[in-house]
Amino acid sequence: MVYRVFHFLFSLVVKVYFKKIYTHALKAIPQNQALIICSNHGNSFLDAVLLAVLIPRKIHFLARADVFNSPIKRWFLTRLNMMPIYRLRDGREALTLNNEIFDRCATLLKKNEAILIFPEGNCVVEKRLRDFKSGIADLALRDDLKNIAVLSLTIDYEQAYELQTQVSVTALPLILIDELNPQDELKNRKQLLLKSIRSSITAQMLIIPNTADDSFYEFMFELSKQNLADEPFVNRSKKIITHFETQKEENQSLFIATKNKVEELKNLLYVNSITLKAFHNLGILKVSILIFMLPLVLMGFIVNYLPSFGVSQILKQIKDKQFISAVRMVSATFIYIIYMILIVLLFVMIDVDSFYIGVLLFTSILHYYLSENYLIIIGKMKLKLLKMKHPDKYQCIKELHHALLRTLHSV
Repeated sequence: MVYRVFHFLFSLVVKVYFKKIYTHALKAIPQNQALIICSNHGNSFLDAVLLAVLIPRKIHFLARADVFNSPIKRWFLTRLNMMPIYRLRDGREALTLNNEIFDRCATLLKKNEAILIFPEGNCVVEKRLRDFKSGIADLALRDDLKNIAVLSLTIDYEQAYELQTQVSVTALPLILIDELNPQDELKNRKQLLLKSIRSSITAQMLIIPNTADDSFYEFMFELSKQNLADEPFVNRSKKIITHFETQKEENQSLFIATKNKVEELKNLLYVNSITLKAFHNLGILKVSILIFMLPLVLMGFIVNYLPSFGVSQILKQIKDKQFISAVRMVSATFIYIIYMILIVLLFVMIDVDSFYIGVLLFTSILHYYLSENYLIIIGKMKLKLLKMKHPDKYQCIKELHHALLRTLHSV
């Protein structure tokens, strides 16, 4: 019951939280096959929430044991089909508890259930695939399990920390465990399985090869949205990486020159409190509509101020940056639901016409979806002010921006 309620709730929430969700081959996932599901792990428990609502079948989860650190949490998380997995940091003696957990997983798989495991074992917000732990192979190759399939997926976030960003989830071809050569030694079969899973995810996933280039590529991804936004962001980003990785090998001096231009533009924008959003095109009609809607959006800002402030205070307490997006989504969901229920109850108690309650909710929605457009307008105004006060700086920004856009047009 708890699982179904939260599944329904977050199936609605993720559609609001993300600007666009791309899914590939998820409808082809078998419904009555014992599945071990695995994917890259780049956005803490938001990954699990996303897969739970997008994959068209019930899922059981393996989660880090330290989140089960109280009787209430243990009771609640168990009702969400979650099971603890113990790591070395939990103590060597705790590792033996994984035997019981894997036995429970085997029982579920014998009933043709689906279990989600993140083989990287931990989460780091990056566009890269880290080394796998052996747990997924240990479970899949148990002697008492037959007809098991491993389903690999990729999760790619356009901007993992941002609200109203895009995400892409792709299901890859099934790996049938029984088709692995039973004559091979168990160690070899484990290595083969892990290699197969890793290869399939790596082939599909959006990967930045080197950490030293993360900032450069993320900036170029953001810049490319201005003129190439109609293309799915994963395809667009992969083309950019392929282009510049080839350039790095064939003409390193040109690649370094491009990186230097990016750093120079980033610094100029930062010093003048301008973001790349200032260069997005809105069009006269859209700007006119935004000006007309401004009073309603401002009303929505007032309505949303208290819950937004509450969420921001919660996020300030987050020490591990990797949890920011997930905590934002979960905390905002419950804070806004409670807040809106209280407002509606208050209006009902003081006998306010239902029309005004509808207007209040409408302005709240308008503020959420249109705020980014007003930030674009503010950014454009900052650019115009910079042009008047410091035309030399403005000209430098303009030339660097155009030069980088021309570079992207060649991709």
